[in-house]
Amino acid sequence: MKPSSPPRFLVDHNLSPELVTVLKAMGLDVVHLTERLPQDADDCLVFQTIASEGRCLLTRDLAIRSNQRLRHAIRDYDIGAFFLGGKNRSGRELIVQAVKAATLMEEKAASAKRPFAFIVSPGGGTIERLELD
Repeated sequence: MKPSSPPRFLVDHNLSPELVTVLKAMGLDVVHLTERLPQDADDCLVFQTIASEGRCLLTRDLAIRSNQRLRHAIRDYDIGAFFLGGKNRSGRELIVQAVKAATLMEEKAASAKRPFAFIVSPGGGTIERLELD
């Protein structure tokens, strides 16, 4: 059995490109959505891109809790997704949250069977599985 490659991430438009810069400096393979697609790209195209590149989505769009269509898309495109939890967080707070959770996200991305979704706690210290059904 060959070793799996390190997890790869795509940060969507509701998170700053500065987050990508910081995560890249930490050694993660991460790109911002705007490096691949227009900012107003349709969700299906975003999911197709994530799936075709073997990446995991990193977003703060917690609408997934109430959006069955979004949960089904994650399942249908067989992708992994991480959602940064917490309301009214500044860009700086979101960067700190993602940095603190980076190792946990890498571990989950490498070990969890796709499709999957996890919510990262506001402090970045814990990750909770979100059921897609």
